[in-house]
Amino acid sequence: MSASTFYQLAGKQIKELGKPYGFKKNGRFFYRITEEGVIQQFSLLWLHNSFTIRFNLSSIYGHNGRNIEGAEIYELINGSINQWLSDPQSGYQIDPNNSESSAAAICVQVIKDTLFPFFESHKEPLSAREFVAEHNPRVASGIDKYDLRELGFYLCLGDFASVQDYLTYYIENHNKYNPNWWPTVEQEYNQLLDAICMNDREYISGYLEKKKKATYAEYKWK
Repeated sequence: MSASTFYQLAGKQIKELGKPYGFKKNGRFFYRITEEGVIQQFSLLWLHNSFTIRFNLSSIYGHNGRNIEGAEIYELINGSINQWLSDPQSGYQIDPNNSESSAAAICVQVIKDTLFPFFESHKEPLSAREFVAEHNPRVASGIDKYDLRELGFYLCLGDFASVQDYLTYYIENHNKYNPNWWPTVEQEYNQLLDAICMNDREYISGYLEKKKKATYAEYKWK
């Protein structure tokens, strides 16, 4: 079975399926930005003759990228985080005589029956934030207080009390993060926290607009 053939067959069908929902295609990746400011994206993944769908939720005010893969689709189907659609335990049957088309059909079915209904019910930042927090093992187990995406959702909601709590937490726990990229993020967080503490509405407004523009540019949106 060929990865390129799978991506071509599945991608063509999914592109048409996603158009009414406003999804755009970028290679094997698909995404949309809801009116409420939630980025919903998913991708096809083929690896060692196994295939799956991965999905992600974020906010226009977060750190985003068009090629984020995210969580396994089986997290929505039965709560499993490592089970792929090609797994014999999944219950989906691949036709050995027409494997690429069969795999593509499975992906289309799962997106239509499971993923798009999920996205439709998580178009708003509150429901999206609740989902990512509840399904982050580090948050659920108490290792971390927040999911890294939650800042963007809180900014979307205008919940600056939670934004302040979030920023304080991550600044105080800076030693947990990779020093190759964290200092730039920490500087950004310190400046935003100072602006919130000083009620500097001009800075906050400018920060939000800059984040929004960067997100739209990344996704070539609007």
